[in-house]
Amino acid sequence: MSTAPRSRNDFEVAIVCALPLEFDAVALLLDQTWSEKVDRYGRASGDRNRYVTGRMGDTNVVVLLLAKVGKASAARATEGLRFSFPRVRLVLLTGTCGGAPATADGDEVLLGDVIISKSIVQHDFGRSGPDGFAAKDEIEDLLGPLPRDLLSLVVHLETFMGRSRLEASAHSALLALQKAALARQKASTYDYPGVRQDRLFAADYVHKHGPTSSCAQGVTDSICEPSRSLTCQSVGCDDAFEIGRERTEAKRQLEREGRNWEAQAPRLHVGRFGSGDMVVRCGKARDRLIEQHTILGFEMEGAGIWGELPCLVIKGVCNYADSHANKAWRGFAAATAASATKAFLDKYAKTNAPAPVLPDDGEPCWNTESASGAFAMHGGDSPL
Repeated sequence: MSTAPRSRNDFEVAIVCALPLEFDAVALLLDQTWSEKVDRYGRASGDRNRYVTGRMGDTNVVVLLLAKVGKASAARATEGLRFSFPRVRLVLLTGTCGGAPATADGDEVLLGDVIISKSIVQHDFGRSGPDGFAAKDEIEDLLGPLPRDLLSLVVHLETFMGRSRLEASAHSALLALQKAALARQKASTYDYPGVRQDRLFAADYVHKHGPTSSCAQGVTDSICEPSRSLTCQSVGCDDAFEIGRERTEAKRQLEREGRNWEAQAPRLHVGRFGSGDMVVRCGKARDRLIEQHTILGFEMEGAGIWGELPCLVIKGVCNYADSHANKAWRGFAAATAASATKAFLDKYAKTNAPAPVLPDDGEPCWNTESASGAFAMHGGDSPL
């Protein structure tokens, strides 16, 4: 059994989640918990965050659940995190997101797949003019790019070798998470929903009560509120508008052969996240944002953390950012994201760097342009 860190200064990695479901998935993959009985490390004065500390693989981590979803909540929480854990050098924002139906290269994206950020655009930050709303350029142009060492790791994950190795590790972690959930009677929460629940419709086909179903609200031409939480089968979405995909057919064959454990294996994608307080639930709006900014995933907290600390967004796709979104895949997507987070830490979060020197004001000194690496801190080696 490993020895608990001596103080808050011994933590270099933080995992941030926006929803309890996402937090619980991460907690299931902690190999040890340092704060199970008492909050042994405390917080800095004025920090209102609540932390869980533990070990994931060989890495000591501090896990934080945001008080609310959104950029502002994430920014406030990150400020408290920096003061309480001043030597944190990497934040992993882990949870669920909406996804584009395919990558820019045409690779199919399915529900349960995991997206890792290479860059972020704040899609609801810009100006409104005669030609409509125009988002500002990429947020890294405003707040700075990924540190070089972190960017090199993300680029490595775009290679077949890097991606396939991480996918294999994430699959193993997913099976371990589901086993742990079963032991705690939470099995159904993170179970694989099955490919029948993964349906992609044409972007302009709206999820609403169809001719074969009836609406209790008497609405026929627009979307009624109750239909938003109902499945496509319940409201009578027309199969003729569903888009067939090769990967769903391959998964369906695996399920017919009783190989669900293999069918649920998550695929990893690297790309740009669109971050904003506006939830995207329209296929046409989604496609417009994808065309404008080459967005692969849609989420709500990344922009609040990105400029404060070195950050990677690791999120599981739980819907296609259209009107057909429901909660059927949220638990499984949270599980695949947590599993990819553990796989990432197991393979890449190794450090030989000494702790950063703290000046009198207690703020860590970052040197993201050092020749010794993006995470080098006052002469240390690259920690990743």
